[in-house]
Amino acid sequence: MTEATQGPRALLSSTDMVVLHMIADGHSMDEIRRFLGVSSTAVDEKIGHILRVLSASSHEQAIVKAIEQGLLGPAGPGFRIVNEQEDVESAG
Repeated sequence: MTEATQGPRALLSSTDMVVLHMIADGHSMDEIRRFLGVSSTAVDEKIGHILRVLSASSHEQAIVKAIEQGLLGPAGPGFRIVNEQEDVESAG
């Protein structure tokens, strides 16, 4: 099967899906970078790959296409980057 005949899910890695979910949940590039523990360039490359696979020209268009293709649910909780200080205060 060629790339052209495979669906988007087959062409997106688990990390791509995490990035897609984080974008949909409104996380910043810096939050995604810190969460994944990678460089800004690596995040840019992941997002570029996601946009190409989904034939999207923006984050917003990628989210809409991902929902339409069943890659994302229409709404709901996703990945949340928690401030370490909040964790410490709530644990005390």
